[in-house]
Amino acid sequence: MSSLALIGASENPESLAFKLFTRLREGGFEVIPINPKYQTIAGVTCFASLSELKTTPEVVIFMVNPKLTLQILPQVVELQIKKVWFQPGTFDDAVLEFCKQNNLKVEHEKCLLIAPITTLETFIQGE
Repeated sequence: MSSLALIGASENPESLAFKLFTRLREGGFEVIPINPKYQTIAGVTCFASLSELKTTPEVVIFMVNPKLTLQILPQVVELQIKKVWFQPGTFDDAVLEFCKQNNLKVEHEKCLLIAPITTLETFIQGE
């Protein structure tokens, strides 16, 4: 089972972040919620930041604004995570340039709330 960190996870059942969290878990992924506002989300321990994790996820998925994304990306590099997925509205040119300069594998053209879950599986397996 692949592990994913979801930056901006939410416990609000109406939010897109919660819907994505639920969809990924139903798809068989281990989803690690990251949001300093919560202790748990749907019974899963929530972490304030990537640096608090005890294990390293294979992919980091972003559900926050581009400014916050750019602030978090150095943690991704520091933890040697190589793959990032940006949901619509979570990236800008500066974010993509940072990823390019740090040799991160990026997906930013597909939305995981719409695309088949196999799209993420293919991204994880790809080099």
